[in-house]
Amino acid sequence: MKKGFTLVEMSIAMGLLSLLIISAFSLFSDSNWAFNSGTWKLSRQKDAQRFLLFFKEHIEKASHAYVLKADGSKEIIRNIDISIASNYYNKLASSTDTGIVFASSCTPVRESNKDLGIEEKVQGIWKGYSLECFKRKLAFVQTGDINKMPPSTPASSLAPNNSDIKLGDTNGDTLMVLEDVDSIGVFVKESEDSINLKRPEVLLTLQIVMTMPNSKTKISITEQITAKIHDRFLSQVVKGAATYPISSGRK
Repeated sequence: MKKGFTLVEMSIAMGLLSLLIISAFSLFSDSNWAFNSGTWKLSRQKDAQRFLLFFKEHIEKASHAYVLKADGSKEIIRNIDISIASNYYNKLASSTDTGIVFASSCTPVRESNKDLGIEEKVQGIWKGYSLECFKRKLAFVQTGDINKMPPSTPASSLAPNNSDIKLGDTNGDTLMVLEDVDSIGVFVKESEDSINLKRPEVLLTLQIVMTMPNSKTKISITEQITAKIHDRFLSQVVKGAATYPISSGRK
């Protein structure tokens, strides 16, 4: 006579099978999470490095507005500050919807100089820069259209009201966005070269921390880059308001 499995034996077998399935699923889940987190880190590190290089390339162009005179001398039209939200000035702070850095550059106005083949005065060309955070995204904007700068941009960081400075040149206007931004810091100090060579020059370091969304354990990446701003005194990189309203188009 054939014997069947008892209820106790069946229960034990089912329990062992359940444990095996749970273990296999847990192993698969852990492996999948490890793969996803590794992929995220690799992707975000590359994105962050591209973003930081873009920021450095453009912010290093920040300059005052000035005229190159016919005799070769330089005359300042107006000093243009770099403004940094005080919540992020020389400290790392959590991301929130706000403008963080505002700056401008102006190519020099050139007086006519027939000896150099410059028959008429050449206008300077203005470009504005803004670093803004919105919904854990960081956006860096370069634009020649003053209306595309955040309305909250401090006046001291915008172009002077001068007919010799051309506004509205949108050639080269560009925007770059970085996602999953958890914290930002902008650190400013005087360049040692500036001290040694007795010329104005500051170092501006942008540090960002990215965090993987919905991760069961916090996975973060920290990247930073330093830009060298020429012709700039430390007093001309100013600590502004705690936060600034951001552009409606980037909310």
